[in-house]
Amino acid sequence: MLLSVALGGSLSSCLTAPAPPQPREWLEVSAGASVVDARPFEPLDDGFGLRLGGGYDLNSDPLRVSWEVDAVWARHEVDAPAIANQRLSTFTVGTGLRLTADFEPLPLRVYGRGGGAWRNETADDGLVQTRDGVGYYYGVGLEFAYSSAGALGPSATWFRDDERGVESVYYGLSARFQF
Repeated sequence: MLLSVALGGSLSSCLTAPAPPQPREWLEVSAGASVVDARPFEPLDDGFGLRLGGGYDLNSDPLRVSWEVDAVWARHEVDAPAIANQRLSTFTVGTGLRLTADFEPLPLRVYGRGGGAWRNETADDGLVQTRDGVGYYYGVGLEFAYSSAGALGPSATWFRDDERGVESVYYGLSARFQF
């Protein structure tokens, strides 16, 4: 009797289905502040920004490499006495790699990211010079995984265009969803 129970338990453990694999695709949304640190000609005040991105995990290990694409939009007031009440919208699109470290069994993740980016500026009228250009971005973030498919946490992303002398940073609260 004891032998049949032990044999049955061993056999049933072999027949149980493995855990489903973690989804590799993800979407990330963020709201925060866009700060332009350096910009020739008219300086800009800090502005509200939104970020939308997505990516694909290239592996499923606790140390994951991902390919990502994202876009950041922000609205700034021009800080120049000669030009009153002017606004400038910035739109930055980037693609690159992200390295995420899971601190299992804790629900915490830390990531670093970087890649190439294109930035577009659109002024309300022709009084403000726009500085469109290509550059690079890098960033860091901390995520608290509140479920197997969702995480929330602070992030910071820096953009730099050496040719046009533009530097900016985006600080946000990001929510990431895997599907």
